[in-house]
Formats: sequence, structure tokens, C-alpha cells
Amino acid sequence: MDYFSGVARRIFRFFRAMQQGNRGTSGMFSSLFWVSLFLIHCGVFIWQCKHQNLYTLDSPGYLSAAENINKYGILLAQNIQEPVDPANYTVRPPLYVIFIAIIKRFTSSHLWIILFQNILSIFNIFLALKTIAIVFHSAKPYLLMFALIVLFPSQLIYTNMIMSEILFQTWLICMVFFWVLYVYKGGQKFLVLYTFSLIAGMLTKPVLFPFTVVNMIFMIILSVRKRSWSPLLWACSAIACVVIYSGWNARRTGYFHFSSITTFNSLNTNCYYLLRSSEGPARARKFVDSIFAQSDSIANFEKRQRFISQAAFEQAKKHLPHLMVMSAKGVLNFFIDPGRYDLYALFGKRNDDSTSIMMAYTKYGYKGIWNALMQQPKFLLLILLLTATANVIKLGLLLLFPFNKAVLPPIRIMIMIIISYIVLITGMLGGARFAMPLFPLVMITTYGGGGVFLQLLARARSKMLKSA
Repeated sequence: MDYFSGVARRIFRFFRAMQQGNRGTSGMFSSLFWVSLFLIHCGVFIWQCKHQNLYTLDSPGYLSAAENINKYGILLAQNIQEPVDPANYTVRPPLYVIFIAIIKRFTSSHLWIILFQNILSIFNIFLALKTIAIVFHSAKPYLLMFALIVLFPSQLIYTNMIMSEILFQTWLICMVFFWVLYVYKGGQKFLVLYTFSLIAGMLTKPVLFPFTVVNMIFMIILSVRKRSWSPLLWACSAIACVVIYSGWNARRTGYFHFSSITTFNSLNTNCYYLLRSSEGPARARKFVDSIFAQSDSIANFEKRQRFISQAAFEQAKKHLPHLMVMSAKGVLNFFIDPGRYDLYALFGKRNDDSTSIMMAYTKYGYKGIWNALMQQPKFLLLILLLTATANVIKLGLLLLFPFNKAVLPPIRIMIMIIISYIVLITGMLGGARFAMPLFPLVMITTYGGGGVFLQLLARARSKMLKSA
């Protein structure tokens, strides 16, 4: 019993040190943290300057849209000299495109886009630490936060690629930060800024626009409890923006919708991977290609989009049990995925089924995961194992976070709603890339969950001492 009591004591001290940091030398830790954070961002940025692995499949659309805005004042994600596909008017929302367009007015180098995204990344981490300081009334836990950053390479990888995730991350942490200020200070300006961040977020990535309904429900409850119309009215303003933007898209395409990427992904991504898992890759590709070929013969854009959506929906109904299993796996993978795909993209390595850990799992189960890991380069394998271990710990602490009574209930609820929404709407596609925008929120839940874990350790230690 003395042995186990000693182990519990050492674990307790370790996690308390990680969570609280050294308060006596907080100034030194603060300087060391920010210098180190700056240096690791610089390191990845310099790597990208040399190797130029800046682009994803989404990058050409954003760059084309930015060029069309600067030259013609048109939001269109394609070469304007080619026949226009109406879907390309709405496939990319405007804010990240405008972000690129502004930078491109001053320079043609895409590295400047990456440079400003690194600034955003550091800003987002600053806001996360600021939020922790407000919510927990404590010194910033620099050691724990730096460990989280180092053990989540996707933050640095996607910051240094041309994609909208880092700007989307900015709006999500701004939502939480301004919501925390609203809860503590009650000023209307913070509620306005929270709503503005929500609107900016959905105009950066369309995945957020259905959240306006979730937000409306939450604000109705809040308005009733506070006996104030203000939260409800601002929630209505967010929904009004969805309607206005969708109406603008209807004027341009003849179809009232928020973004065509939703329809495209429902077939090309969700349906494809569902069929690939249930019927095999050949039949999945054949079906998806067939539906797209049939849709090309439909002249009316609205009917074409509805035809694609209906085809994907029918397959989802047909394979509903399998879809539910895949979605559950996707939720787990959302939190645990160490980001092998992301690391391969950064280092310019080949990304296909032969290197995919998830594809190995789909074919051979857990034995396939082990075999796939053993085939990874040793340095990458070490990073993957450390990251996966950290991700499991973060998931455990996230599950403890709602029980931290030091955090006011409206803050706990809002943070968990945002995280749960992003996880569930991502579904079967869950992975490190989609978890990256939530990283500053996970910093908060890791710290908060760590507090609950320390309490549980203290109780366990106390019981051991009493029984000794």
C-alpha cells in the first residue's frame, strides 16, 4: 500500500506541476514560452520556404477565387476563362478568399499568406491562454500548453498550408473568448462580438452555418433565464445572415443555398467512403462517377444539386447501420488521429492507400494498424506514437472537463456544444485536420479537465493514506 501511495503522490505532483507551472518564476516561463513558440513557428515556416509543400486539394480553388476578386470583383473559384460552373460561385465562402486577396494585392508570393497565418496561429494560442487565465483565475500553465502544442503537429502543419483552417480556428476561439467575457462582465458588446465571430466563422467554412440553429436554441434558453430579449435577437441576426448570403447565392446561381461544397462532399466524400467500406473501392468509384456523369446532363443548377444530394441520401439510408458504425469510428478518430496524413503532406511524402493507417484498419482491423505503423519511417513513427498518446490523454481530460465546477456552467456548456457540434458534423471523416480548428478550445478543456483529474488523484491518495 505504501508503494501505491507513493506512486499516486508522484503522479499528483507531476500533473499539478504541469497544470499550474512554477508560479514563482512565471515571468521567466512566460518569456521562454513565447520565444519557444515563435521559434517553432519560424522553424516550420522556414521549412516551407525551402520545400514549398504549401498546397492541398482545396488551395487552387481559394487562389483562383482570390485572383478573380482582385481582377474582376467576382467570387468564383475557377479559371474565369473557362466555361463557368455555377457550383464554383458558392463552393468557397468569401472570408478566407478575401484574406488571400488582400495579401495578393501587395505580393505574388504565396509565402506571405503563410507568414500571416503563422501570426494568426500565435494569436489564437494567446487567446486560449488569456481565456484560461480569466476562467480559472490562475497563472497561465506555460509548460502544459507548450507540451500540447509540440504534441499536436497538425497545428503547425496546417498553419503553413494554403487552407482556411487557421482562420476558422481564429473565429472559434474568438467565439469562446467573447462568450467568456460576456458571462463574466455582461456587456452587450461582448455578445455582439461573439455573434460577429460566429458569422465570420460560417463565412470562412460553411460547416458552421447550421450551428446558427444550435445557437438559436441556446440563446432562447438564455433569454428566458435572463429575462432579456438581447441574446435571442443577436441569435436571429446570425440566422438572418445565413438567409441573406443564401439569397445572394440564389441571385448568382438560381438556387437558394449556402454553399455547393455541402452537396459535393455528400457524394464525393461521405458517400464514396461509405460505399468504399461497405461495397469496395471499385464499386464506390463507379457509383460516384456515374452520378456525377448523370448530373452533368442536367442543365438546371438547382435540379442538378438536388439530384446529387438525393443520390447520396439514398445510399446513406441503404447503408444506415454501416454509416452509424463508421460515424462512431470517425468521432473516435477525430480525437485520437495523430496526423500521419498531415506529416506526410508537410514532408512531401506520398499520401495514398499504401501508406494510410486508416485504410489498413479498414482492411485488416487492429492488426493492420500495427503493421502500417511498423512500415512508417522511424522518426515519423516516434512522432505518431507520442502524438497519439497525448491525444488519448486530451480526450480523457475533455470528458472530465464538464465536471469542473470552477468553470461557470454557461462557459462549460458553450465550449462543449461547439466541440460536440464540430465533431458530430464531421462524422466519419474525423481526423487531425478537422480537429485542428478546435485546438485552442482543447487547450482550455485539457487544463480544466486536468483540474478534475488532480481532484480525483487527491481523493484516491487520501483514501490510500486512510487505509494504510
